[in-house]
Amino acid sequence: MYGKRIKQLRNELGMTQTELSVKSGIRQGTIARYENERIEPTLTALKALADALNTTIDYIAGKSDIKEPWVTENELMNNYRLLSEEDKKYLIKQAVFLRSHK
Repeated sequence: MYGKRIKQLRNELGMTQTELSVKSGIRQGTIARYENERIEPTLTALKALADALNTTIDYIAGKSDIKEPWVTENELMNNYRLLSEEDKKYLIKQAVFLRSHK
């Protein structure tokens, strides 16, 4: 599954294997072997590929069907509304903490 997803994402971004190689720091020949599933990427390689392809390790590995690693503001608010009042207060405290420690 990982090989198909790497190739799919690379093609969707209009990237060649060489361009992905430059962006990820992984040799072009290694990327070709990943796409053909001749070898499995290491965790370090998966991280580099996910960053270069703007996705998540879970998506590449086939553990998730969500490509984008970021949630939208609407998704965030929808999830917030589902929280208990106690969890909402905790989340707000965490947000204030993060904002104050930049």
